[in-house]
Amino acid sequence: MKKAPLLPFAEPLALQLPYPWQEQQWQSWDQRRQAGRLPHAIMISGAEGIGKQRLALAMANRLLCVDPHSLYACGCCKGCQLLASGHHRDLYTLSPIEKSRFIKVDAVRELTQVLAKSGQQGGWKVAIIQPAEAMNSAAANALLKTLEEPDGQTVIILISSRPSAVPATVRSRCLKWVMPLPSQTEALPWLQAVVSSVDAADQLRAAAGRPLLALGYAASGELEERQQLHHQLVQLGVGELSPLRLAEQLARAGELPLQWFLQQLEVLIRQQSCKPKEQRLGLAELFDLRGSALEARSWIQSGNNPSMQSLWETLLLQWVRLPAALLNDIGRLI
Repeated sequence: MKKAPLLPFAEPLALQLPYPWQEQQWQSWDQRRQAGRLPHAIMISGAEGIGKQRLALAMANRLLCVDPHSLYACGCCKGCQLLASGHHRDLYTLSPIEKSRFIKVDAVRELTQVLAKSGQQGGWKVAIIQPAEAMNSAAANALLKTLEEPDGQTVIILISSRPSAVPATVRSRCLKWVMPLPSQTEALPWLQAVVSSVDAADQLRAAAGRPLLALGYAASGELEERQQLHHQLVQLGVGELSPLRLAEQLARAGELPLQWFLQQLEVLIRQQSCKPKEQRLGLAELFDLRGSALEARSWIQSGNNPSMQSLWETLLLQWVRLPAALLNDIGRLI
């Protein structure tokens, strides 16, 4: 049986710190820590690309740091040195192994057995499960007893971009933190400092306000491809491109265009939701389309090997039925 993998934390100290837009959550966490009121389990949820894993790491590292006074992990004590070397024996991560989409019951059982023992450093034990929705039913059930009756100084951090896909029995046993999108005033200066790019604002807008996704665009050159999909959607709206032809093209491009499509829908939903009620265009249709896109993503992630072309045909035919005024308006969006 493969052991629950220890987190190979051999990164610079900066990776132990929360992002600038996470300071409010960090202050709440540290107040709980100092007051001795830490939850035994916490679920951090929110959109992809906003740094949920980074916050979980910062929380775990602070617990395993033995300096009682530092606001963040100090980087100097024995616990921090073990973390920096990747050899801290009280920090565990659980994720799908290799190409699997699921966290299986045997892995969860082994993790719970490890967490039932005393910490090897005599302090906290921390487990990070990501993504929590990857646990199948048996795996989620195997975690319940540990969530209800954790041993001593144990904290389990679950990370999810789709918390509704996590069984209610698991969610109900966790403190829930829903991470909002950072504001542009928080995210853009950070992105500009990291990528040193004049396109940082465009990258952030293309990523629907998600800084790490924008950073990925800057590093991989995906922004141009993402913009191409946007322009193709504009062409669909004005009848310059066939939905069936575009579906055939997107079916060969893997899962990434579906993520971009969902992000485009979120931008439109947020834009329309901010308008006065009498000025909103197609909001109900946008929510229906997003539901269809989420269902398509679930089919893909379930491993059922659906027809990508059929999924895209369904989505794009819904797209062209959106109100004409809304479709005309998206030409100004990226």
